[in-house]
This record gives sequence, C-alpha cells and structure tokens, in this order.
Amino acid sequence: MEARITWQFPIDQQGEFVFDDEIAVIGRGRDCDIVLLDERISRQHTEVYFDGEAYLISDLGSFNGTYLNGELLEDTRPLEHGDQLQIGPVELRFELAADPEEAPRSTLVVPESSLQASLVAHDGTLFELNKAKHTVGRGSGWDICLPDRAVSRPHAEIIYQEDVFVLTDLGSANGTVVNGQLISEPQPLQDGDTILFGEHPLTFNLKKSQA
Repeated sequence: MEARITWQFPIDQQGEFVFDDEIAVIGRGRDCDIVLLDERISRQHTEVYFDGEAYLISDLGSFNGTYLNGELLEDTRPLEHGDQLQIGPVELRFELAADPEEAPRSTLVVPESSLQASLVAHDGTLFELNKAKHTVGRGSGWDICLPDRAVSRPHAEIIYQEDVFVLTDLGSANGTVVNGQLISEPQPLQDGDTILFGEHPLTFNLKKSQA
C-alpha cells in the first residue's frame, strides 16, 4: 500500500516523504526519516509505520505531543487518507496512493510457517514478537511494557524485515545493550542474544516453525 506524508515548513518550503519502507520516524534529530528543525519538536517525536494491514501512528513520548485531526494522540491509531497531523508548529498530511479497500489484507506479519520469535524475561515472562514492529518502553501503552524506571518511554523497537528481527535504540537515557555491548545503530538479533533494557534483561528466542 503506497503512501506519503507532505508538509510545508518553513512556510515557503514544501516537503514530501514517500514510504519505500515500513516505518518513518518524525522528529528534530538528524537521524529521523522526516527531520523538522524546531525546538518545540522532540528529537524523536512521532512514528508512522505499516503493520501489514494499515498505516499506524504513535507518539514516541514527545514533550509537546502529537495531534491527529486536532485531537491529542494518546495511543496508537490507524491512519486514513487525508488525515492531518500536527507536530509542534508543523502541519502534515497523510495520503494513500491507492484505495485502502482494494489493498491486500494480512493480519500476520510473521507467518506461522516461517519464523517464531519471542523475548523471555528472567522470571519467565514471555513477549511474543508477532507483528512488523514492537516498541519497548516503561509504563503502559507499549507493545512490550517493562516496569523499570531505568527504561525510557519509549526505549527501543524491534522491527521484522526480510526474515530478520532488527533492534534499534530510540535515544533512551540508559541505552540498549546486546550481549554486553551498548548498541549505537540498528542491531540484527540472533537466537540466544541477551538484551538489556535499562536494568531489565531479556533473552531473544528464534526458531523455525514446522510446516
């Protein structure tokens, strides 16, 4: 499903982002997919991603919040053609290039006949990774919620792409550690990897399911 985001900022400059991947991070940081240089915008402010069925929008714990069609975004919401986004002083428009009713639907991003992955805490708590993207963070509202004050809100994300699960730190205060090494760029995960979010360790399990 082809989509794009357009905006005008500063007032005389038109911007456009066309999705050729499944995710776009919007913020002030130079490493964002859509960079908006304004102090009222957080370094990583908002993300838009495709979960295999629809494009979704989530605020990344920004200081000033994200607005969807004039309403403060409090949880992950699906996007529709023509939706208006407000991030700091910038107004953005989401557009679909095709009729979403005609787009193929898929609810499972990680097919049962392919790979099965999970994160397991030391106390046995199991987090199944069965979507295109999982966000890890402190408190409620995240795909993987960790009750640890050393974990940021949000902290990291795991994206499934081309049969690989990739872990990315989202500018967390205490960083993300894989097998004892602090990561500074997206990290492909291997079966048995130990991941430390704040003071909360989890083990990444990956297996090939039987057809």
